[in-house]
Amino acid sequence: MVNPGLKNYIDFSPYQTTTATHTSLLSFSSGWFLIRLLSSIANLTSFGNQINIHFSPDSMVANGWFKMYLNEIQYEYLHSSKMFELYSIEMKQKITAKSKKNGLYYVCASPDWEPPSGAKILSKISPTLFTVKNLAITKQLKNDPRILSISQVPKKVVKNRYSVGFLQTGDQKSVYSDEMYQPLKKLHKIGLDGTGQIINIVDTGVDMLNAMFYDANHSIDTITGKTNLNHRKVMRIENYADNKDYYNGHGTHVAGIAAGSAFCTQEKCGISQYNGVASGAKIYFSDVGYASISGDLSEEFDLAEQAKLLEKYDSWISSNSWSYDFPSSTDTYKYNKIAYEHPDILYLFAAGNDYSYFSINSPSEAKNIIAVGATNGPSSNIIELSKSKVIIKFENGQNNQKVNNKKNQKDDQINNQESLVFEGSDISNDKVFNNGVDTVIKYVYHLPVIPFINSSVNYTDSIVLFTSKSSCSDYYSVSTSAQAGIIASNNGLRCNSYPIPLVNVNPNLYETLFNLSKTNNASIFPYDGDNEILPKVAELSSKGPARTSLSKPDFAVPGKNIISAKSLGGSSSLPVSTAYKDSLTSNSGTSMATPAASGLAAIVRQFFIDGWYPSLSKSNNKIKPSSYLIKAMLINGANTDDKTPGPNFEVGFGIPCLEKVFGMKENTGLRIVDRETIESASHKVYSIYSDGSNLSDLIVTMVYLDPPLDPDNRAHLFADLDLVIKSPTGQYFIGNNVTEADSDAFSNSERIIIPKEEVVQGKYEIHIISSEYPLDEKVQYALVVNGPFDQNVNDEKNPLFLVSEKSNQCISDCSEHGTCHSGRCQCNDGFTGLTCNTKVFDLHENESNIDVYSHKKIKYFKISPTKKEIESNTQMTDVQFTIEKDRIDSYIYFCISTTKVGQIANSDWTYYLLTKSNTFSTPLPDDGSNTAYIALYASYNQPVTIEIKNISFTNKTIIYPTPTPNQGDSTNNDKMNRTLLYIVVPITVICLVVISVMAIFCIYRHKKSPIVDTVEKIDPTVIIDDSEIVL
Repeated sequence: MVNPGLKNYIDFSPYQTTTATHTSLLSFSSGWFLIRLLSSIANLTSFGNQINIHFSPDSMVANGWFKMYLNEIQYEYLHSSKMFELYSIEMKQKITAKSKKNGLYYVCASPDWEPPSGAKILSKISPTLFTVKNLAITKQLKNDPRILSISQVPKKVVKNRYSVGFLQTGDQKSVYSDEMYQPLKKLHKIGLDGTGQIINIVDTGVDMLNAMFYDANHSIDTITGKTNLNHRKVMRIENYADNKDYYNGHGTHVAGIAAGSAFCTQEKCGISQYNGVASGAKIYFSDVGYASISGDLSEEFDLAEQAKLLEKYDSWISSNSWSYDFPSSTDTYKYNKIAYEHPDILYLFAAGNDYSYFSINSPSEAKNIIAVGATNGPSSNIIELSKSKVIIKFENGQNNQKVNNKKNQKDDQINNQESLVFEGSDISNDKVFNNGVDTVIKYVYHLPVIPFINSSVNYTDSIVLFTSKSSCSDYYSVSTSAQAGIIASNNGLRCNSYPIPLVNVNPNLYETLFNLSKTNNASIFPYDGDNEILPKVAELSSKGPARTSLSKPDFAVPGKNIISAKSLGGSSSLPVSTAYKDSLTSNSGTSMATPAASGLAAIVRQFFIDGWYPSLSKSNNKIKPSSYLIKAMLINGANTDDKTPGPNFEVGFGIPCLEKVFGMKENTGLRIVDRETIESASHKVYSIYSDGSNLSDLIVTMVYLDPPLDPDNRAHLFADLDLVIKSPTGQYFIGNNVTEADSDAFSNSERIIIPKEEVVQGKYEIHIISSEYPLDEKVQYALVVNGPFDQNVNDEKNPLFLVSEKSNQCISDCSEHGTCHSGRCQCNDGFTGLTCNTKVFDLHENESNIDVYSHKKIKYFKISPTKKEIESNTQMTDVQFTIEKDRIDSYIYFCISTTKVGQIANSDWTYYLLTKSNTFSTPLPDDGSNTAYIALYASYNQPVTIEIKNISFTNKTIIYPTPTPNQGDSTNNDKMNRTLLYIVVPITVICLVVISVMAIFCIYRHKKSPIVDTVEKIDPTVIIDDSEIVL
């Protein structure tokens, strides 16, 4: 059978029908082929290894189809086997990028290919995919049969004071601690600050003279291309470009967010309030930008070699605040592959700053990395705005205390107060860094309020209340004794400096304040907003879903108005002062969110490496976590306002909270599973017991690394693992709270949240169920559980490391629409899905179906002829149909199976991408059923109306945009034989009378090619991968 509509490696548009035929080659030696597996081979990997052929997911362009370069021996070996069909690939337009002198290109070529003189292979992404530098596009390259395609490498482009504590505890409220006003950094205080971890940052460069990175004892020369673990902050700079950053540079700022730590000449300095999320971690910096060019990230590097360096230098978190300037399936594949092959390295990428939905960048859309979105800052971030609010609280009491002596005083501990909030007051920025001189923020607690009379009155340790007639001289006269001032005036006081905080209030409030001052003490501190509501997504943050239909971003952290390290671009050869104007700057974007998330990941890794699990204190119980366990921890601790377990388009699974997932919140325990292997079509079950206290939610997250698929493969996942929980009462919960289907086929991360009000006492079963893999591969996953159980009790009910059992139990008894076989549902005719709860709709000739599809909604169809149609058309070989959509810019995926219906990740399905409405055709199976199954779904942020219509059954010879089949292949089936009988054989007989065998090939080439014709009709604005636009 000729497979329907396989992608031709240039065209992303639909596959059209035609009455032309495949023409075959009579002889072949070596070249590029599509290899079709005709039947399942249990030892396919070892079978191919005999002749150095690797049947792996990353060469699989569709289920059962592989794209490979074969030499003569390999070709003859497979050709002689009855287990394969071979289709030669003839690319008429292999150059899919604009030619640039000394350009940087991806070249898909045979494993033994070498570039011409002057060009250099920069990296080998896979055995047949190369990144080549200084490559000139020549006629010789175009005619080289070893080269399948050449495409341009896209350009990389660049895309904490209050965030640090908030991300640790989830509490946005600020406290006055260590003479600093900010959310309490509870984890830092107990030693969980990233110490012992090394974060890799790939960016424009880092200014080593900034106080966040400077080390007086170790110069930049000791870390440039050298490893120096004695440097207090940066242990190595890999100078792919140079070892500097430009003025106000991107790399310096993001490095400060991740792991910056102020080098203070005194015990405390104001800049230390802006230390990084993992301030105890060190940095391994990959400098890929030239400081002479603002925002430059032009220097490429060998990703596989870089991964080896990360492992060598014990750097397991890679922070990447950049993306490519246009979507690239090759780059997405590249990072899927490197993350899969190095499962201990966690790659984080900025989701992008494109504001809109459906705009996740490459490689952030990769399934095996973390895509980080950006939110606004926590509510306390309002303190740093130019017009911050100030709260004045009055309370009864005589406990007068100086500011400097009042430690860890929470605002809500001031009782019996009356609060007044005033706009336009600014007591923070004036006192943080006054005229560049570093000072410590001081706020006023529990002090008497004394109306100003004259300078002779004793105002020691008080708050002075001024009228609108007061002057700067009056203010200065009390500044050496008083702690703060309040002036009731429309315009405030415009003085040269503000030695003590001065709050401006409306003059109409003077009498109210005067009366309150008679019997009440007062406190003055910044208003830190409504800290009961989580920060909203930042407007600029790119939103999902991904073009591949995967759920992205994975989660989000604050990325708006983030103050961090500032590069002076080499304008000074001396260490930068710790004063604000020289050391810090504010920026916004997912670029700022990504290093913050990387800092969180470093703390999670420290949690396991330093033995904090399970005792919640440092110990020798070292655990080396996988990258997917760290990802599962961050997701399991993430919060959203709507409390839903599944990801949304804006912030993914939410905003991580470490204290929550560590099990340090009261009445919450933590249990984990890591590196657990699950085979194809398997079912595993774990147990966890709840004490029924209803004091915390039960939250479970599963994450796995999915094998990378060929960049041309339209399937999203190689393996679809489903997470299901069964409660003690028999209620089932499905991963990601999917409502449009009975499982989530669009993410390799799934979470279930059972609200504490619904948690009951007893055993909860946690089920992991795998799809039918298209190849004999094993997949590993991690599991994180938080819930109402005792963290310190290690028994058979809740062991510290959960143990799985193989399950023969089916979920929900297959919804009474199927039977249970080895723990998996075999659905009755008319139903499909994990629990056989999804209806399959029948369609016949001349019928249609129109429906509205939201993200994750999959609709299944069974297309078959009626008995009457069969009787009237006994020669039917194909079914033809039309698909239309109402949103031009949406992506529609449809899957075809001619063997059986089932979940779309199963091995029977072949995926296609629809960028515009069109007509399609697929051959019917030879088993007499005359039935084809189709699944439809949309990848878009808005509902899409899709219609399937014009269904007809034909006996026409159909050509699909697949490469040419080889005539000598003895495994061709009856349909191919019919094609050869009716079309190819007569043409061959005629041609052999006149010309040689080679003339047949020439005649074929002069025919109108549906592949080229389709390419010419492409609308580049709807191509999923702009790096492959045909010239």
